[in-house]
Amino acid sequence: MEASTEGDDLWSLVFGLYDRERSNAADEQDVIAALQCTGRSAVHARRMVAGYSKDSRVQLSAFKELLEHSISRTLHAGGQAEGEVGQAELVKFILGILKQFEKTSTSRGEFKLAAETRNASRAIRDAEAMRQHDELDQRQAQEKHGLQEVHINEAIEFNRAWTANMEEFETRAVELVHELRERQAVVLQQAERQARHDLSQRVKHSKAVLDMVQVQSKLAKAGKYVEAQRCQRKINQLAAQEAEAMQAAVEQGVVKKLEVLRASQKLEVEALLARIERGRHEHRAFWTQNAQRMMQSHRNVITDLSTRQNIQVNRAAVGIRADLRPVVKLREPPSGARSNARVQRPSSARLANSLPPPRTRPSKLLPPGSASTRTLAPL
Repeated sequence: MEASTEGDDLWSLVFGLYDRERSNAADEQDVIAALQCTGRSAVHARRMVAGYSKDSRVQLSAFKELLEHSISRTLHAGGQAEGEVGQAELVKFILGILKQFEKTSTSRGEFKLAAETRNASRAIRDAEAMRQHDELDQRQAQEKHGLQEVHINEAIEFNRAWTANMEEFETRAVELVHELRERQAVVLQQAERQARHDLSQRVKHSKAVLDMVQVQSKLAKAGKYVEAQRCQRKINQLAAQEAEAMQAAVEQGVVKKLEVLRASQKLEVEALLARIERGRHEHRAFWTQNAQRMMQSHRNVITDLSTRQNIQVNRAAVGIRADLRPVVKLREPPSGARSNARVQRPSSARLANSLPPPRTRPSKLLPPGSASTRTLAPL
């Protein structure tokens, strides 16, 4: 028999058992007995049914409303909020109602109905156990899915943080290279000016020019101005030639010094780029290492969660069955039910004292006239 523990299907199944005459109505006394199983007294149960009974019969809607209200009040008296009846609690009360109905059917001699009630109870219990297992599976799946979402978000934040870190690193690397090149340009300009100044200070006229200057001076003193003028033109020509040669030498010296400085600056830039590349490699290595550690941590958490959930499933397989015990809140024996009072029987000691002593077998009898035979009770 397949059963469902969801709402109306459950009450329809129970009501089908109480509808013994297949008239779409339950007997009033059976409904009263069911209400007694949920904690109502016989008087209170009759009052409750009186407002719903018609010709001592109760319809499905009234049957459901009465029992749900009674179960809710019983649970509210036990500390649960009124109006909130959990599915598991409802099933346990229904199992108690069916258990009592099975006893009542047996006492009436309706053994087929008692068997159907027992089968229905088993089907309801199995369906509720399956529902709770499914609910546990859904909770565990949601828990695992939620944990996976947390891991995904954590990985996204991790990658976003490391991406920003790498972008900051690259920006700083570009700035360092740019700052170094600017400093090198300034140093190069200063070195060029200093080299030109130093080389210009070292420029001197040749001995020929100096000798011609002395000759010019002597000619001028001697009053030979024409010859002095011609000597001056030669001096200017020679000085111009020497100045061009000396300027070329200065330029060549400056170029050589700048080439040496540029080579040194190039090595400095290459060293900086090498340090940047090492830093970039280290950052990427740390990124990869931390990502692997994070992923391993996520796998460990998922493994621990799966282990814990497996333990929960194994315990639930026993716990759910143990928890689904019929709940019967009887204040007094329900009407129509067989009394549970036991017939008091005499104890074994009292029974032994009231019976005559056991008969002794002839083989155990002593010879006539012995002392022991006189003490035996007459047969």
